[in-house]
Amino acid sequence: DQPDRLTMHQEYRLGRAWLRQYRAASPVIYDPIMQNYLETLVNKLAVEAELYERRLNLIAINAKTINAFAVPGGVIGVHSALLLKAKDEDMVASVLAHELAHLSQRHYARRKDNAEGQQLSLLTAMLTGLVLSA
Repeated sequence: DQPDRLTMHQEYRLGRAWLRQYRAASPVIYDPIMQNYLETLVNKLAVEAELYERRLNLIAINAKTINAFAVPGGVIGVHSALLLKAKDEDMVASVLAHELAHLSQRHYARRKDNAEGQQLSLLTAMLTGLVLSA
């Protein structure tokens, strides 16, 4: 691991902070039947996923777009249109498996590392240019 990489604990805390803010500002659906369905389906899929963080938190969002997303720390958001318009459960499962892959591969932490690496490379190039032009 790189020294500046987000730890699993930091990702978890980041996800929980994001979730609190999102729930306060977004059209989240609080339906125990829908929640149970999503949790059951994701837990079946998670058995095969190489998740570092097994504490998953699912939220259903009242949205007309067919979409889902993953947030660091085990948060998965599912738009209601995905559930309403999917042809079958396999379609929903494939989208959720895709989101689990984002979590298992820690894409957020990797993007953060890559962005920081690019900034460092840019800064190094700028400083080299300044030194060479002096």
